[in-house]
Amino acid sequence: MANAELRIHVRVATIVPCVAQTRRQVSGCRLVDLSRGGAQLESELDLGGTGDDLSLAIGLPEDERSLQAKAEIMRKETGDFGFRYGIRFSMLDVDTRDRLYAFIDHMGGSPSTISRYGRRLEIELNSRDQLRTVMRDVSQGGVGLISSASVVIDEPVQIDVRIPDMRPLCLPGRVAYVHSLRDGQFAVGVSFSELRPETKRALDGFLDRIA
Repeated sequence: MANAELRIHVRVATIVPCVAQTRRQVSGCRLVDLSRGGAQLESELDLGGTGDDLSLAIGLPEDERSLQAKAEIMRKETGDFGFRYGIRFSMLDVDTRDRLYAFIDHMGGSPSTISRYGRRLEIELNSRDQLRTVMRDVSQGGVGLISSASVVIDEPVQIDVRIPDMRPLCLPGRVAYVHSLRDGQFAVGVSFSELRPETKRALDGFLDRIA
């Protein structure tokens, strides 16, 4: 019954920084989708295996206090991102639950329409400097990038996407996380700011184009 209930939770694709603590270590990581029942978590470090417990400090955009949550690892996989875990929340206090649910409701969407697309595409990241970056993945909530230069967490930025036969796409956001990679580059996550209706329609068209 519990698994059936989890499957009907609205799942929103987003990029949210968090800190995961296990019995052995503390690691900076990121949530790449989120629901009321759990999340998908990416980490460059191995946090454990199925059945292990995590303590999480989750940094929601525009929320000065991190959310404190307990979670259990339900599945694990590896890839070029490091380690990806499917986690289920096992303990949320009332304040954490209300703030988490409000964030998910604000992001909107439904299980059938919120998706994250893996796609390598050269795009521009405009912050204090203009950087040429490579898009790793993108969703309605944000974009994951590989950059040769670092940026500042929570810095406002603009993502400029230009592909043939499509009007330029300009997406405002904030830097959600920055992680150093072994080759000297940086993994950067940008969480989109609230988009105007016309910008959201253009983003939806772009996602349909690359799906």
